[in-house]
Amino acid sequence: MKTVEQLLAMCEQSGDCIIWHGATARNRTPTYGKINIRREVYESSGKTLGKTEHVRMKCGEHGCLHRAHMVVKTRSQISIETSKNPVVRLRRVAAIKRSMRMNNAKLDMDKARYIRESDKHNKVIALELGISTELARMVRAGLRWKESNHFAGFMR
Repeated sequence: MKTVEQLLAMCEQSGDCIIWHGATARNRTPTYGKINIRREVYESSGKTLGKTEHVRMKCGEHGCLHRAHMVVKTRSQISIETSKNPVVRLRRVAAIKRSMRMNNAKLDMDKARYIRESDKHNKVIALELGISTELARMVRAGLRWKESNHFAGFMR
């Protein structure tokens, strides 16, 4: 394992920031193997981080490792900040709208009742409704698309 000074020597000075050009994690945090370099740099100054605490950069540069730019935030603080970000918010809203548009379930409760009441074979019903024979079998067995009533918890 390299020391923090050796890792910082592998960086490049860019204005006021010390930029890491090596490997990064999915969230663009600088890493060396499985080690979070930003966390190591912060803890090398004698401070410790809890499990739910993360080091963020005030400058906004993802590759920055300058100690003066580091600020500690909890997961909940990071979550609140990202939910205020208009880009993140638009992506979430778009994903919700997309999921609502794509609600193309092949069954509803009326079709499930039809399956349970029918004398036809599972294969015939499956072809008729465009579902799998396994789903038709599970609906008949009461494992999927169950009827709900006040006494449903007592019936097993």
